[in-house]
Amino acid sequence: MRIFEVTSDKYKGVVVYKFGDDDRFAGVDYSGAEINVGQANWIMQHLPANAKSMAHLPGTSAKVVEIIEKVDFQAFWDRYNDKARSSRVKTKKVWDRMPKSEQIRAYHFVPKYFASIPGGIMKKYATTYLNDRLWDNE
Repeated sequence: MRIFEVTSDKYKGVVVYKFGDDDRFAGVDYSGAEINVGQANWIMQHLPANAKSMAHLPGTSAKVVEIIEKVDFQAFWDRYNDKARSSRVKTKKVWDRMPKSEQIRAYHFVPKYFASIPGGIMKKYATTYLNDRLWDNE
């Protein structure tokens, strides 16, 4: 889950946008903002399709901040779920050398990577997945 907080000088408070692990829009919450009906309608008419769209909300000078969650190695290891073939020790060494922002990106990209693997092809070892930085290829 990716979460973005949006603030603006046009209203008080924060509007929160959420996106699933597949990067698709999952919801918006403007209960923490003092907005009028016109502003609520604008938000609903301009919902972003994916998290990348948050970089350029149309017709607005709003400040967009991604709330960075903490993703630890165990969460990645469980999500990647290749315990029978991948070395936990080697994968953790690579993970520990990565900046936190890259760890989060690697974690969130796993479902997209799995969905992109053609039938009959095995996924990469977890260490190879991290070393190859596949999340940078999109």
